[in-house]
Amino acid sequence: MSRLPLKSLNTALILGLMIAAPAQAGSLYFDGNNDSIVVSDFIELGGPITLEAWVRVETATNAGRLISNRNFGGYDFSIWDPDGNSNLELNLSLNGGLEILAPLPRSILGTWIHVAWTWEGPVDGTMKHFLNGSEIASSVRNTTVDPTQGTFRIGSMGWSASAFNFHGSIDEVRVWSTAVDPQTLAAWYGVPLTAAHPDFASLEGYWDFEEGNGQTAATLVNSPGRDGTLGTTTAAETSDPTWQSDTPLPVKAATWGRIKADQDR
Repeated sequence: MSRLPLKSLNTALILGLMIAAPAQAGSLYFDGNNDSIVVSDFIELGGPITLEAWVRVETATNAGRLISNRNFGGYDFSIWDPDGNSNLELNLSLNGGLEILAPLPRSILGTWIHVAWTWEGPVDGTMKHFLNGSEIASSVRNTTVDPTQGTFRIGSMGWSASAFNFHGSIDEVRVWSTAVDPQTLAAWYGVPLTAAHPDFASLEGYWDFEEGNGQTAATLVNSPGRDGTLGTTTAAETSDPTWQSDTPLPVKAATWGRIKADQDR
């Protein structure tokens, strides 16, 4: 029986380990107190807009902001527990006024869910909320979005890192300057984005939180201007969300790079 030379055998073993090793994947945990991600190059959009993220809510009594780009003008996307007994609420507000809300069952607490909001802009006005790729609420709002003087933040209010803080895990944050159509959103919410997405040119920011450590949460588009900083400064501090290996998207083996889903686009 022929045998591989030792050098070839070692090479084969190394390649085998590379192929078997899982790709890096992760998310960030926000403690509900003062954790936040700050993006200095804020994303001021007047519509159309799409906001989406994977979240795992621990508690929602604080009307925790998932995505916020607001001071007086701008937009907020949040999950709230209004009374501690009935359904949770998925809320969208423009200029500080509630534009649309959608009930979420309390059973979603502690589980990964995907939430999204689309708006066609002030002329058409159509707004829609989505849960796990399916529409759960719609409305028409011909609102004009006022310019914001705040900061784009993930996990807290745009004007403060310690206001309306989210409690739980966040992953795969995506912001678009278009209203992604329901069919496309349903096809792509459960896989990492690539340039094959039909609206890729309208992607304003995409944070997949796969770094696993450090003070920067990079965006895969418009970097470095829209890279996020954990906490209020570039130093490690108590307002930093915590890196974790948990992720809502399935991981598959990979040789190189960051492959997060069990299918490629």
